[in-house]
Amino acid sequence: MQSANWMIFVASLALLVYDYFLTLGFEIERFWIGRFGRFHYGSLLFFANRYLSLLGYIPVALEFFMDPRVSCQCKFLRAYNTFLVIVLQIIIACMMLMRICALYERRAWILVFSVILGICEVIIAAVFIVNPSRREISEVFLSCDSFAQNAIQYQTHYLVGGWAGVFVFDAVMFVLTLYKTVTLPKGSGVGLLTMIMRDGTVYFGIVATLNLTNILVLVLANPVNRGSMGTPMNVMSSIMMTRLMLNLRDPELNGVAQDFKTTTLNISGFHRQTNSGMSDCYSMDIHLNEHDRNV
Repeated sequence: MQSANWMIFVASLALLVYDYFLTLGFEIERFWIGRFGRFHYGSLLFFANRYLSLLGYIPVALEFFMDPRVSCQCKFLRAYNTFLVIVLQIIIACMMLMRICALYERRAWILVFSVILGICEVIIAAVFIVNPSRREISEVFLSCDSFAQNAIQYQTHYLVGGWAGVFVFDAVMFVLTLYKTVTLPKGSGVGLLTMIMRDGTVYFGIVATLNLTNILVLVLANPVNRGSMGTPMNVMSSIMMTRLMLNLRDPELNGVAQDFKTTTLNISGFHRQTNSGMSDCYSMDIHLNEHDRNV
C-alpha cells in the first residue's frame, strides 16, 4: 500500500518536471524576453505557481524517507504539505479570478462576486484541510508518509469538505467562462475567444475529474491510501494553469482585430488599453468590436 502512494507521488513529480522542461522555451519567449518581459500581477502569479509547485514538493518527498519515530519532524512535514496545498490553490484561484474579471471587462458585479467566491473557497479549504485531528496516534509506522496517512483517516470529512469547496469554485469559474465566450459576438477576436473556451473546458474537465477522484479516494479507499490523490490534484492544477497562461501569450494570436475601435480586456495585468493596438503590459488582449457589441 505504501509503495502505491510512493509511485503516485513520483509519477506526479515526474509529470511536473517533464512539463516544465517541455514548456520552458515558451516561458522564456513569452514571459522573460522581448516586449513580453515586463512584470505585473499576472506574471508574478505565473512564476509563483510555476516555481512553487516545482520546488515546493522537494521537502514533501522527505516524508517517504524520514524516520517516523521522530514525530516532530513528521508533524512538521505534514503541516508543510498542508500549507503548500493551500498556498498553491490560492495562487491558482487568483489567476482564475483575473481571467474572469478581464473577460467580463472588470465589471463591478463580477469582480465582487468572484472575489467573494474566492475568499469563501479559501476559508472553506483552510478550515477543513487545516483542521487538525486531536486524536493521539500511537501506532508504529514505516515512514512519515504512513504517519500522515494514518492521521488522514481521522480527518476524512474535513478533507472532503475542503476539496468540495475547490470543485465548486472551479465549476462556477467554468460556467462564467463558457457563458461569456458563447454570448460574445463572433468576428473580431474569435480565435482568442475559441482558445479561452477550449482551455477553460480542458482545464475544468481534467481538474474536476481529478478532484472528484480525490474525493472518492478519501471516502472509499483503504485508510493508508486515502491521501494519495492530493499531490496529483495539485500538480495537474498547476500544470493546467501554466498552460492557460502560456496560451494567452501565444504569438500566433498577435494582432487579432487590432484595426477596430475596441474595448480592450487585459487578461493578465488589469490595465485597460485606451487606443488600438496591443497593450504595453501584456501581449494577448481581447478586442471587442464596439459596433458588434451594440447590435
